[in-house]
Amino acid sequence: MGTVPRLHVITDATRPGPGHLALAQLALAGGADCVQFREKRPWTTRALLAVATPIARACAAAGAAAIIDDRVDVALAAGTGAHLGRDDLDIGTARRILGGGALLGATANSYAEAAKVWNGDVDYLGVGPIHGTRSKAAPAPRLGLAALERIARDCPKPIIAIGGIRAPGHPRRDRGRRPRRRRALRSGGCGRPRGRHAGLHGRHPSRALTTATAPARLIAIADLGFAGDEATWLGWLKRLGAAAANGELPGAIIVQVRAKPLTGRHLEAAARRARRALGDGTGFATLNGPPALAARLGFDGVHWPESELPPAPVAGPAFATAAAHSVAALRRAERAGAKAILFAPVFAPAWKAAEPVGLAGLKAAAAATPLPLFALGGVAVERVRDCLAHGAYGVAAVSGVFGAGDPASAARRFLRALMAPP
Repeated sequence: MGTVPRLHVITDATRPGPGHLALAQLALAGGADCVQFREKRPWTTRALLAVATPIARACAAAGAAAIIDDRVDVALAAGTGAHLGRDDLDIGTARRILGGGALLGATANSYAEAAKVWNGDVDYLGVGPIHGTRSKAAPAPRLGLAALERIARDCPKPIIAIGGIRAPGHPRRDRGRRPRRRRALRSGGCGRPRGRHAGLHGRHPSRALTTATAPARLIAIADLGFAGDEATWLGWLKRLGAAAANGELPGAIIVQVRAKPLTGRHLEAAARRARRALGDGTGFATLNGPPALAARLGFDGVHWPESELPPAPVAGPAFATAAAHSVAALRRAERAGAKAILFAPVFAPAWKAAEPVGLAGLKAAAAATPLPLFALGGVAVERVRDCLAHGAYGVAAVSGVFGAGDPASAARRFLRALMAPP
């Protein structure tokens, strides 16, 4: 294996919020060069592989490494590296299974364990917990910086320091010392709604999710009114979720669930069924509805129509998109704490009457905001390149995805157009 990545973000989907794939996509958007998939619950091998495979594909597309915790068999099947815990398969056997080209690391919670590990055929050591950790029910004792320094002084291999490490408030005590030390983030990168973004800023501030990127360049809007009935609507979501989970899509997508004009308990019941139909494989799902409801039902984000923009940020999922039809609305969305804008209508929508702003209007809007801007309204696959050339970060579609027969096939066509070279 070549260079060991410097920033490992470890996914943890046991807390409310995004699932493993969504966390991986956020980490990659923020600049992480390695995602470590860690799932300690008793999942079946098939379930683990169903999540590991799209994570591996997302990492490969971003030029980042992917690592599976504990399960060398899953790592081999997904084509990733592996990380061994203290009670996992021995290093020699794991290396024989994975081969010499795969990234392999192992945990060490003391100097004695570290010495044993570095004498094995591993590429790096995961050493910690340095400052303690809250991500495990029964963690190893806190190791501390002095013990880390002693291990770093003697260890001939790269060290990934882990445990209580948070980039924004964690002083760089390693300046002037051996440059082999890297960082791994779990709760600092994924545990809290805003922390999972902030934890990535130390490496690529210009690529912070909150100002420059979004988890995907395609937003597929599943609109109940456009579907005509709930059975069709849920069928669309189930198909798209299964396609994403099975690796049928060449890239990441955001699925927005929209159930107008339902409100109150009717909206909650429909949104719950939609979230269940979509599953976790899609990676990122947002709800066009109240932020508190989105958080309670396990959505990864929320969408605000222009008429419902709050005057200031509100509690709920950390990722929020907002609709805007003018530059003035863009400013309101920024004050509300939106992380991305759906600007519409760029072209005349196929299924409702609206006056389009055209490509010139799209270009002016993109120049007026630092937020990722998605072109919405009449955007067909053939118009994707024009939208990108006029400043759009990505595109959003209702009929373009869900009015074309198989939504998975339509999403593939959009993704290929978005990923094609200029």
